[in-house]
Amino acid sequence: MRFRAFKWSVYGLLALNTVLFLLYETLVEGLDSLGWLVLLGVLERETSTLGRPRSARETAALWIAQGAGYAVVVLAWAGYAREGMWLDFANASLWLGVVLILAVDVRSPPDAAHQRAHRARQALRGVLYAGLVALALWWAATGELLNGFDAALWLLCFFAIEGNILRYGHAEPAPQG
Repeated sequence: MRFRAFKWSVYGLLALNTVLFLLYETLVEGLDSLGWLVLLGVLERETSTLGRPRSARETAALWIAQGAGYAVVVLAWAGYAREGMWLDFANASLWLGVVLILAVDVRSPPDAAHQRAHRARQALRGVLYAGLVALALWWAATGELLNGFDAALWLLCFFAIEGNILRYGHAEPAPQG
């Protein structure tokens, strides 16, 4: 119950943070935040319901939302490169790596035959997260407080997503009835 309260509190702060980015930052940064918020919602739904069947309608809705989120994020990513916003470009690149690895892990959970590949993906995700922590610390140290706060919130949100995955991996198998 505490984990759920923590998770939804952080998600609420992130929604507020997205509004701040839409109001006070560049259009590219605001759209980037909005696209990531959509992707976070999809990941939350997918990872909090791992192992449960989904209707065709829910699956289609998740794929459509995910496609829209990725489209906005990739457009923002290209906008960062075009505008020479290299720290934002690096941040978006690292996050794209994290979500691509998470997508593989969510859709093909590890089994005994694929443990080595799973561990390699976990290690790579750790390296990507370390890069994201370094960027968050950089923004905080250089006085870019909204960017530092944003980076810290995203890290907390993905901590919650990782918690969903871990909780599923350690759950008791459902009784066969």
